[in-house]
Order: sequence, then C-alpha cells, then structure tokens
Amino acid sequence: MSTTEGVRTRGRAALARRIGINTRALAIFRISLGVLLLADLLLRSQNLVSFYTDSGVLPRSLLRAQFSGLSRLSIHALSGATWFQETLFVVAGVFAVALLLGYRTRLATAISFVLLVSLHARNPVLLNAGDSILRRLLLWGIFLPLGERFSVDSLHSERHRRRVVSLASAGVLLQVVTVYTVNALFKLRGDLWMRGVAVRYVFSLHNVLTRFGELLSNYPTALDVFDRLWLVIVVASVLLILLTG
Repeated sequence: MSTTEGVRTRGRAALARRIGINTRALAIFRISLGVLLLADLLLRSQNLVSFYTDSGVLPRSLLRAQFSGLSRLSIHALSGATWFQETLFVVAGVFAVALLLGYRTRLATAISFVLLVSLHARNPVLLNAGDSILRRLLLWGIFLPLGERFSVDSLHSERHRRRVVSLASAGVLLQVVTVYTVNALFKLRGDLWMRGVAVRYVFSLHNVLTRFGELLSNYPTALDVFDRLWLVIVVASVLLILLTG
C-alpha cells in the first residue's frame, strides 16, 4: 500500500468513527421521537378546536389568506370539522406508537413526518424553533435504520449491525451540533451569559415559573453555576463529533 493510499484509508476510518452512530443509540433516538410525538399530540389536543378547526382562531379561509403556500402542505386543512382533526390526531398517534415500538419503522417514520408537517402547516402561528428541529430529526430518521435494535422489526430480522455510517448519520449528528453551536454563538454575543447571570435573570421572571422553578430561584449561587456549566457545554458541543472513544 502506497503512502497516499494509507493516508486515505486512515482518513476514511477517522471520518467513519466521527460520523458513525451505534445502532443502540439510534434505537433510543427512535423511542425518544415516538414519546415526543405522543406528548406533543396530547398537548395540542387540549386546544384542538381552538387551533385546528374552522371554529377556532385560524379558520381555513384565514389560513389560505395569510399563509397560502403553507396551507397547500396541510392535510389537516382539507376540512375544518372537529371530527376530521380528531381522526388525524388519532392516526398520527397510532403511527407515533408504531415508531416507538419499531414496527414497520421506516414507514411509521415517514408517515409521522408527513402528518407532523401537515399539522404544523395548519397553524404556523403556534410554531417555534423546537418544532422545526423535530421535523428535521424525523426527516433524517427516515434514512436511518432506527428499527434495527430494540424493536418489533428486529425480531424478524437477522441483520444487527453495531454501527451505521452514512450521509444520514452524518446529517443528524451535524443537525444536533449545529443547534448547540448556534446557541453558543448567540450567547457569546450578549453580556448576560458572559457575566454569569442569565439563568438567574430567567428565574426572576416569576410569571412564567413553575413551582419547581420558584424553588430553584431561591438558590442564586446554584443558578450561576448552571449558567457557566451550560455555556461550556454548548461551546464545546462540536467535540461530540471531533472526539471519539
């Protein structure tokens, strides 16, 4: 083997170590997505009539007027009836459970993605960055073997790889690291995080605190420590890919 070929081989191996994902980790990722989808559906169902029907704050006529492009992406916008939305919520829940259990995993992931995009497009006013990340993670999941471990699918398969190295594995890792890196850049631009008082400031907003938050607000020193710790974590997040072993 020539020197050039040796360098290429070592380079490919080093890259594979950094962008590969253990299939057990992918299984936990799949289960987490399923749980998150179910929790999201449960929370949204509490205001189903108000947010997703023609009797609510954004009837389909207003949706098409304000968000004409997005309205075309929404299956939920085909009807403004309550029963129709309830049916789609139940269908989405069924496929979220299938994803959680790893049954027909790729199909369950793909349909969950389509229904999530449809739900988000039905009322874009409610969305935040977390919703955007969830859609992207589901999209990457379609191209990953999420059902290879700890799943119903794995019971009927003889293929159990230890690691997966692909464009999709690199993509989902970079997606997560990008979120943390951008988060770090915004924090470094301001002064609250650099002074170590950002978390304490957040916990001073008593109108949005839960009871547990009110309890933590009584310990400003602990909040300042967490401020520094979180800043270090997000700044160092790129090490999740650069380091191995």
